[in-house]
Amino acid sequence: FSRLTVSTNAEGGRQSAPVYFDGPAIPFPEKIQECSQCIPLTIYWEQPKLPLLVTKKGQESYVVELSKDSNFTNAKQYETIENSFKFDEIRDDGLYYVAVRVRDHEGLLSPRSNAILVQQSGGASPIVVIPGSSALAITISVLIVIVLLVAVLGIIIVRHKRLQMSFLNFASSHYSSHSGAATFQQTVDEQDSPVIRGFSTTSLY
Repeated sequence: FSRLTVSTNAEGGRQSAPVYFDGPAIPFPEKIQECSQCIPLTIYWEQPKLPLLVTKKGQESYVVELSKDSNFTNAKQYETIENSFKFDEIRDDGLYYVAVRVRDHEGLLSPRSNAILVQQSGGASPIVVIPGSSALAITISVLIVIVLLVAVLGIIIVRHKRLQMSFLNFASSHYSSHSGAATFQQTVDEQDSPVIRGFSTTSLY
């Protein structure tokens, strides 16, 4: 809504009691997002579809609000005609709430968009704050992967030890301490063994 007061142009003229009235409905920007790779902190948003009553007045703009509290009590305001904004003036580390509003050519404002929470850290790339539920899900996923890797490693170690013991048992069962050599059982059948026959010495004369 808008606030209207009337006064004379004479020196010391007093303003009348304010009158409040609704202007044309102005939709607020949606899908406010933060560029995680941008330095300095940069946000962008989706341009709303504005009604003809707003666009025919002239060029609209966006009011970007930056606040330390979610109520935007002492919010800093920045104006732009683009659907993105860089916060070049942020020097203090900490959490910030960011929201955007549309301002028409006559100065009427849309409702405030849904606020996003970002963290500014020492002039470096800003860090998006992960909600508690998402952080818990990520932690559980990492723990599951670690447990699976440990289980696979344990299976490999057990199978390696079994293979090593089998080889040692096989080697010890085929080794003679007296001869110092490996011994193997004869598996060739007697009928398959070559037969050596004598040669005849009868004279050909």
